[in-house]
Amino acid sequence: LTTEHAKNGVTHFFVQNSELSEVTMTFDFATVNLKGDVVFPYTATFKPGETEAFTLSPLNTNHEWQYSYTNYYKMGSSEAQPDDFIYSLPYAPGTTRKITQGYDGKFSHQGSNKYAIDWQMPEGTPVYAARGGLVVKVKDDSDRGGASMKFDPFNNYILIRHADGTLGHYCHLQKDGVVVHPGQVVKTGELIAHSGSTGFSSGPHRSE
Repeated sequence: LTTEHAKNGVTHFFVQNSELSEVTMTFDFATVNLKGDVVFPYTATFKPGETEAFTLSPLNTNHEWQYSYTNYYKMGSSEAQPDDFIYSLPYAPGTTRKITQGYDGKFSHQGSNKYAIDWQMPEGTPVYAARGGLVVKVKDDSDRGGASMKFDPFNNYILIRHADGTLGHYCHLQKDGVVVHPGQVVKTGELIAHSGSTGFSSGPHRSE
């Protein structure tokens, strides 16, 4: 977040998004002698690059003003409208894998993970793109996992942006198991990684 001050006392706030996909940000401001052109807390989606987010203007230009704020962001667009798209299975054709946790699973599929699916598979199993798109973020430097949220930061993953703006999230991947890179366009059925048991995981599997 950067600022630019105009001669009339207006402060312009800009979001610099260095990711390869949209991000959704929330801002909360505490102000003295200032008003915003949006209502706080304010949540919006920003495309890659620089975008003006909002402004703050003095209520009385003859008095001092000040502000403090907090903000956080998450990958993806809150405005994306999913296509009615049939996804492929993320493992080799002709093989079968047991689903160990589905939608709204009590172990870990709550909140933003509500619609995730876990497939049981040995570590090192090839993982294929269930839908084509742009690889926007990867992580495969971890070899740690366990059945507790404290292991969540050690999750290896791939994020793929689809044409409708939604993101495919492939989780719990093997250390050094990712075979694609940010900026790469992949097709449905293309090899992207190998399964593991990293992050918040009760055993070897892959989640999407």
